[in-house]
Amino acid sequence: MSTAQSKEYHKTSMKNIRAAINRDIHDLDRDIDIVRDKEFRKANETLDGKLKKNLEKGLSRPTKHKQIITMNDLEKINSYLYSSDDPIILRFRVWYNIAMHFVTRGKEFHQQLQINSFEFHFDENNREYACLSHEMKQKNWQGGLDSGETITVEANRKLHNIMK
Repeated sequence: MSTAQSKEYHKTSMKNIRAAINRDIHDLDRDIDIVRDKEFRKANETLDGKLKKNLEKGLSRPTKHKQIITMNDLEKINSYLYSSDDPIILRFRVWYNIAMHFVTRGKEFHQQLQINSFEFHFDENNREYACLSHEMKQKNWQGGLDSGETITVEANRKLHNIMK
């Protein structure tokens, strides 16, 4: 990273700062949205211009994503989770299976789970699988008219052999 790049906030940092300020304003029960209200259009156009100018000048850095868990590490995790029937390991195993097969993003998903959040079915080979019994609210999907795709029972991946 060049010295010039190191003096600039990353593009996601700038967007996240704006979103955090917006959340704080919302939490204070103020009817202001600095991201979408027309009164803030100029400020948002300025931010947009700044991000474009940084890209143009070579000051923008690509987003670094976390590395994918390797197959070897997944096998180690799986081996540990099925190594014992200890109640603590069983709890980890349940959380891991839910997180790997159903969680689409973030921790907000876990808070919405209830005892009746899953339905259990059998596939054409008589193998049991689980799917969500209700739609889940997500950070980028709140459930309105313009929300696009939903997380439905049909959209869930099958979770074969839930209990070994």
